Amino acid sequence: MSNLKIPVAVITFLAAQLGGAVWWASQVDGRVGNLEQQSLNIAKENRRYIREVIMPSYNISDSWNNPHYEAWLKAGGWKDGTK
Repeated sequence: MSNLKIPVAVITFLAAQLGGAVWWASQVDGRVGNLEQQSLNIAKENRRYIREVIMPSYNISDSWNNPHYEAWLKAGGWKDGTK
């Protein structure tokens, strides 16, 4: 086992694979950040469309009284369990 020598081609191949993996991982991180930003922009644009087009066409304002929503808030909203 002490005379085990790894050919230079194998070491070069493994180094290239490692370098490629590091480069790919850095690219994925950037793409994920970009997709998150695009998703946020789409959500903002959808909310603006709802507020400026849909709600006026149904004569709904942002301050309309929704008894189901009020009951949900009194029950704790997103919190687990009931009060």
